[in-house]
Amino acid sequence: MGGKGSGNYIKRGSKPTVETQNPLDLRLMKSRGCLYTGAFGAIFWSSGGQLGKKVNFLVERKRLVLEFRYAPCGTNGSEMRKIINFDRTSCNYGGTRMWFRCPGCRRRTPVLYWVGVHFICRLCLGLVYESQQEGEADRLLRRAQGIRSQLRGSINIFDPSPQRPKGMHRKTYERYRALLEEVESRILNLIHRRFGFDL
Repeated sequence: MGGKGSGNYIKRGSKPTVETQNPLDLRLMKSRGCLYTGAFGAIFWSSGGQLGKKVNFLVERKRLVLEFRYAPCGTNGSEMRKIINFDRTSCNYGGTRMWFRCPGCRRRTPVLYWVGVHFICRLCLGLVYESQQEGEADRLLRRAQGIRSQLRGSINIFDPSPQRPKGMHRKTYERYRALLEEVESRILNLIHRRFGFDL
């Protein structure tokens, strides 16, 4: 019960998740200054600490040009070129926001995912977020660890409740502590119901 995935005794979903894919994130490109017309470079994804996939990009006025090598197992592969169109929407306080147009469904999205020879959106791929497939125990554990982090203490639920952090109002601390006790009590009840013993 001390770490991610420790609530696996509750059935988990089997859909592929966003977190296991290779994202092409427009927001990240913008934050790194790569979205002006004429910008070019390469995007890398790592796997297991090793550099994995790579795609070269060129930003044109209304589209993103992607070039990469596609090599299925047992083949020499071939050079591929994909075009991703941009779209813009007006912001409430002026300016515009840039989006990708998904080549699959044409919806606006800030993120596409590289699968095979395609760059398409989460909905086209049927991806879900890991948090959507968490069992009750995982959700409660994540919540308890979040509260413990707010209190600047150990995230191990079997450690004593954290002391009041310096500078935190007593009423705020008592509210956090009461919530933590409730959440951790629910986790222990789940353990008892599943395994038939108390901790």
